[in-house]
Amino acid sequence: MINFFRKIPRFETLFNLIKQLGFYAVVSLAGALLFLWFFVELTENLLQNEFTNLDSSFGNWVHSFANPLLDTVFTLFTSLGNALGIVILTLVTVGIFVWRKYYFYGWLLLLVVGGGVVINQAMKFLFRRSRPQMWTSVIERPDSFSFPSGHATVAFCYFGLLLWLGLKFFKRNTLRLGWTLLMLLLIFMIGLSRIYLGVHYLTDVIGGYLSGGFWLLALLGSTAIYRQLRRNDK
Repeated sequence: MINFFRKIPRFETLFNLIKQLGFYAVVSLAGALLFLWFFVELTENLLQNEFTNLDSSFGNWVHSFANPLLDTVFTLFTSLGNALGIVILTLVTVGIFVWRKYYFYGWLLLLVVGGGVVINQAMKFLFRRSRPQMWTSVIERPDSFSFPSGHATVAFCYFGLLLWLGLKFFKRNTLRLGWTLLMLLLIFMIGLSRIYLGVHYLTDVIGGYLSGGFWLLALLGSTAIYRQLRRNDK
């Protein structure tokens, strides 16, 4: 079947591209473009106020479950994804990479997280969306703009890269599955905590995931292409 598609001119070009750049590089860049497309669609609808009712309804629904225990749980998750939490996690992880002499992955993590922060701040300044004011939050409401969520963006960058590294290094399928579910749970809970605490809308968090996912996949794809081209030159 694969050989049949190879004989079709358009598919032959695709297979040659994959051969030259590497399968994971092509898939990563295709994923980055998909994330970017969804982000553009989201922002266009936001500018037209298409999601106002959805944001309010979803936020109020999440807040309807509020209780002291959940206040504590979601405050812990939001602390994990704030600036101090991510800086500590990043420095500790980079330190482990340096200790194990995985210098490439240390630099890659710094680029992923640092680039995610820069992209998020640029998007906030561009869109200048105000924070939700639907109820009094149990944490101090930030003075910065709302879209996209910085917590969601950086959480996707940091834990998304850890997810990728786990799939790369772990050999047992059960360990890979458990690691993947744990990383996805952390990403999800950090984003949800921002909605629960009333400091972000649903679309802020989705926008953060999309922008963070775009940057992560674009960087993974670019580094994979660079390494593949270096192999081809040898």
